[in-house]
Amino acid sequence: MNCYAVAEDLQGRIWVGTDNKGVAVWNGESWKTYDQLSGLLGERVFAISVSPVSGLVALATSGGLSLYDPVGKTWKSITRAEGLLEDQIEALAFTPKEDLHVAYQCGGVSCASRKDGYRNWRHSQARWYWDRGQRMRQPAERCGTFLPSNLCNAIAVQDERTVWIGTNAGLVRGTNGKYLFTRGKDFQEKNKGLFGGMPKDYRPVESMVIDPVPDLLPEDYVTALFPSSEWVWVGFRQQGAVLLDDRTMKVKKRVLHTHPNVRARWVRAFVALPDGRLFAATNGGGLLPVGTVGKKRSARTAVAGGKEHPEPMPYADGNECRRLEQQFRQPDSSVPAPVAYFHEDWSTQRDWCERYGINYAMLCAMNAPISNVRYLFTWGFSAGGWMGPHRKKMTICGTGCTGSTSRITGMCCFAPPAVYERRRNGTTMERFIPIPLTGRMCGLSSGCRKEGIWCPCIFTIPTAGRS
Repeated sequence: MNCYAVAEDLQGRIWVGTDNKGVAVWNGESWKTYDQLSGLLGERVFAISVSPVSGLVALATSGGLSLYDPVGKTWKSITRAEGLLEDQIEALAFTPKEDLHVAYQCGGVSCASRKDGYRNWRHSQARWYWDRGQRMRQPAERCGTFLPSNLCNAIAVQDERTVWIGTNAGLVRGTNGKYLFTRGKDFQEKNKGLFGGMPKDYRPVESMVIDPVPDLLPEDYVTALFPSSEWVWVGFRQQGAVLLDDRTMKVKKRVLHTHPNVRARWVRAFVALPDGRLFAATNGGGLLPVGTVGKKRSARTAVAGGKEHPEPMPYADGNECRRLEQQFRQPDSSVPAPVAYFHEDWSTQRDWCERYGINYAMLCAMNAPISNVRYLFTWGFSAGGWMGPHRKKMTICGTGCTGSTSRITGMCCFAPPAVYERRRNGTTMERFIPIPLTGRMCGLSSGCRKEGIWCPCIFTIPTAGRS
């Protein structure tokens, strides 16, 4: 079982969000798991945040937002039916007045207030495309006063007025609803890598002068945030972390970007200890010190025999089930019928913004710890491919597969060409954005080091009409 998030509530209980088992809670002497049968909307828990005022626990799940009130011992579910832009929330954070900010995996950001029970959500979204031909997923500007991307990775509240958002296209500072973003030094390479090059008809989004101009970040892909009173720590996927001045957005310090362990340069989160020491939680490099912040007062620690577990959501009785069934069977009734989602939809239906899909696990196959992903082509199907104009041709590795050895896994990674086709009896049936599997499948841990066996490569999703 893998874990996505860890948080401590005001009662001293430890909440751990898992990848497919809901949330596990430690009360000081035992663990108890909560899933879709006991209160949660989804079995995947991506993020957990605790209100510093009431202790309300917010859980971002794969099926929506779940809230647990420790005072009333009640659960509340919030989905698209209650105003969210999408059910999959990547990160969330409370303000000192208990406003809740959420950052979606593919849908931008939203905010709601505790005063109205988180019923009225205010949304902010970026453009889905930045050119008329719909080829650009990001703006060409290095900085601006708008949201540059809807693909969010992190969100953090600095004070009642200021919120920071980490996206795939840079860092955003929001102050009283007004945005200012800055990009990474690699943003121009992204534009140059567009299929067919930069659109000739592209026009700047805005012409206003920004003063002072924020520094370019070491990288465009922001993964973690930790604001303090005057500074904000920013983590990246490949370039470690930086310390920024929160007013000018100027870089004051860089760490971990030259660490000998490549995995230590991917910062997934920041952890502050009560004594003020700040650590970066890395993707395979462990917990590493990066600096100091102000000392904080920790929540009360649960002791043996101490705190009780949260109350699970009660089941609906037979009368309630019959009432709901009758209500749904009468669509013309004057009583408004509630909206319910039958199950989670993880299939690719052209609305996931290239982020998730039915073959999501296969996109991560090269980093799988065990041989738990298998995929075989149906007899009669074959795969062929060609290079896009912006790709460089790769060499042939020792076992015969086209690729190069990954610095992360030590295994053979395919440098993806532009498009693949699957054919049947000479007729094109479906197009893919790469990769073919050739030869005999081997264990994912053996890679191309095992002579005579072709290594498995990352498998991709059918384009379903997308380029």
